[in-house]
Amino acid sequence: DFFAVQVSSFKEKSRAGVVLDELKKKNYAGYIVSKDLPGKGVFYRVWVGRLKNKEQAQEVLGLLKAYYPGCFIIQADNSIVIGG
Repeated sequence: DFFAVQVSSFKEKSRAGVVLDELKKKNYAGYIVSKDLPGKGVFYRVWVGRLKNKEQAQEVLGLLKAYYPGCFIIQADNSIVIGG
């Protein structure tokens, strides 16, 4: 398992890509994770970090909140498919 900060989530992959580009310009290593939600379809989530513990995630969250006030910490398992 690992922790990450979810910055945003969109039905359109292109919108997730725009946020990913913004993060890269701010020197954050973000990535897109796709998730098929039953009855809603596929969502493209923009995450930052693959952190070992919640304390590290809290630090990243604190930095990102200035740009993305709605971001939050998630805990994921290693079966997550990165890249969408």
